[in-house]
Amino acid sequence: MTILTLAALDVGSGSTKLDVAKVDTRSIPWRIVGELLYSENVELLLAADYKSNPDGKLSTSIMDSTMEVISRLQAIAHKHDAKMRGVATAVFRLATNANELLDRLNNELGIALEVVSQEEEGKIGFLTAASGLPEPEEARKKGLPPLTPVDVVAWDSGGASFQLTISATCGFDVYQGPLGASLVTAMLLEKVQKRSFASQPSPNPVSLLQIQELCVLVAAEFPDAPVWLREKLANQAHTQVIGIGGETCIFSLASQILEKTEYTTEEVWSGIEKLAGSTDAELSKYSQAHMVIPKLVLMHTVMNTIGIRQVRYLPSNGGCRGVLISPKYWAD
Repeated sequence: MTILTLAALDVGSGSTKLDVAKVDTRSIPWRIVGELLYSENVELLLAADYKSNPDGKLSTSIMDSTMEVISRLQAIAHKHDAKMRGVATAVFRLATNANELLDRLNNELGIALEVVSQEEEGKIGFLTAASGLPEPEEARKKGLPPLTPVDVVAWDSGGASFQLTISATCGFDVYQGPLGASLVTAMLLEKVQKRSFASQPSPNPVSLLQIQELCVLVAAEFPDAPVWLREKLANQAHTQVIGIGGETCIFSLASQILEKTEYTTEEVWSGIEKLAGSTDAELSKYSQAHMVIPKLVLMHTVMNTIGIRQVRYLPSNGGCRGVLISPKYWAD
């Protein structure tokens, strides 16, 4: 059979996602046929949970919640008679007891999640971005420049890491960033405000002086940008940085604040200045109010440090699309 019904599960550091779709396995690359049959994103702050525990472990309560959510999503996949596969990302590489959760998923639900490397996570992000590019005619109708995958730098930013990925001669090149929204939030509380992330998960209100200090700390964590990335970004007349993610991702947040889906480094900083000093109540119209400032700081610092002048937001349900069109996850 060449048209398969597949269900892709992406268990990330900040949320768990499911996409169910018909996939044409005859095409190269594989492609999703028509609209998704089902899509859901459930907030599960795994990275924040593990980071709030001194021993770096996931709590029993967050593991129980994860089991409940994935069990429900598995039932939805079964209703669609879909073959289901899943990946687990950064928090499963970081939490000291992540194997306990993986074993429970396998033993109790029969789900064997693949814990992917950060490099593989970047590849999934790139495939997700590339699969969401509009066709040239559709792009022109929307007033967008027509893009092919070779024009794209895919930026995937989650709760515990971020990746910048391009298509290369022998596959993909992936820049691996060591921070995500939850980890930057913890950094702000613990290193800047000298408070406990475990007992006080919200840093708000955050002063502009604290924001500037946080920017310096965040930038110091980044590896130097490799030559391939600097060269790609230097040619931004023919390169588009595409940020992917769902409603709680950093790109969606910036789009809500700036009221546009494409924005520059300077515009992101203007959003930070606008919200500096805001309380949780004042930021409550945005998802995850306690992480609004850390998310914007992470975005601006990546752009400013690495040399990204502009980014366009392309909504996606995490990396589910990338998993759906990757033959390696469906080989058996």
